[in-house]
Amino acid sequence: MTEDFTEYKPSLTRTIPPINAYIAMWSDTLGLYTPKSYEGILGRHRYEPHKQEAPTLLYTEDGKTLQNRTTGEIVGTLTEQKIGKFYHWHFQGVEVDGVKPEAAPLQVMWAIRGTEEEALTRTRERYGLETIEYRMNLYGGSYAMQNLASLWVGKRKHNVKLDDREISYLAYRLFYLRQCNTEEEMRELVDEVAEKVFFLIRKVIYESGVKARLLAENFPTKDSGKYAKSATPELNYMADLYVTLKEKVPNIAMCANVKSGLDATTIVNDAVGEGITLSYKYGEEYKEDLYRIMALAPTIQ
Repeated sequence: MTEDFTEYKPSLTRTIPPINAYIAMWSDTLGLYTPKSYEGILGRHRYEPHKQEAPTLLYTEDGKTLQNRTTGEIVGTLTEQKIGKFYHWHFQGVEVDGVKPEAAPLQVMWAIRGTEEEALTRTRERYGLETIEYRMNLYGGSYAMQNLASLWVGKRKHNVKLDDREISYLAYRLFYLRQCNTEEEMRELVDEVAEKVFFLIRKVIYESGVKARLLAENFPTKDSGKYAKSATPELNYMADLYVTLKEKVPNIAMCANVKSGLDATTIVNDAVGEGITLSYKYGEEYKEDLYRIMALAPTIQ
């Protein structure tokens, strides 16, 4: 087992240097420009699919000098500097062609004490789990996901999600059972798993449609006594229909065009058709989101 794992982040007090440890570093504070000599050493965009760059695991004996753990070549130094109220660890790369690159303030630095194999395994596992956790948040917060969820529950809210059982099923299959080595494999898995959930959403719409059609069959007609004496029969008819649908089948009510002036049966049939159409539309948009979120993450070397 690895003897020790320490995560360094900006701190109000100085921290103990990572002596005799394997080091992984992340920095996004150099803006769009990263010195060539830093590429492959520093990790960047820790949790951004398609931008993510994994660092190389280095070694330091004295907590200051960083070296390639295989060749022993010195690649730079570590220093702790105060910026404002916080102490930040910085990576300073060696001179390249007589030019000393800009020092990189580190958002995160990991120090692992143990064997090289233990350190690499521990770092990769932790990085993989953190990546999964962040992408799970992206996956649950997708705009297309929220649109799909609105068809499921019958209301539009920025934080609405699908039924937890289906969310958990999709997440489990995608993130914890996946064994994807190529983008093609990833896309095949997304298609397979997502279609199962989309089928359940369409099933919910069909079942709600059956209830809505029964409501429409038993709903008073526009020329019934209930509306004949009304000053605004059309308006009252549509308002009552919408209230009834919203109370009994909110996902159908959400898709219904009650301003159309049509009869209840036609409005309900059109609403069911619109719900199915939207499920396909939002489903395709959501699969595109999943392709982006599930992009294969680089491995720490």
